Amino acid sequence: MAVYVTDTHPLLWYSTETYRKLSPKALRIFQKASRGEALIWIPAMVVWEAGLLEKIRRIQFRPSFSKWIDALAAQPGFAFAPLEFGYHHYRAGDQAQHRSLRYGNRCNRALQGSSFDHA
Repeated sequence: MAVYVTDTHPLLWYSTETYRKLSPKALRIFQKASRGEALIWIPAMVVWEAGLLEKIRRIQFRPSFSKWIDALAAQPGFAFAPLEFGYHHYRAGDQAQHRSLRYGNRCNRALQGSSFDHA
């Protein structure tokens, strides 16, 4: 099964059926995930940003933010990726590869931190 990671706006566009803003390929991937034929990871930061957009009144979830989350969780091809960030996740030799964790912007650090291989 193919595995993908979404960003906030594509997920919101798919959820609100604003398909014209998605590329044909992205739309096919979201549709496959809805049928359980692909897996789309939803990073914790995406959920946070969606909630922030509602809080600042850029969007409004109907009937509510929590119902939107529940609807996503009920679909077979969507899974929530927890935010696991900390410098303790480094393995020997990883510091150079992940230098942007220390020097990039906070959002990038958080996203990269959630994608570490914990082996």
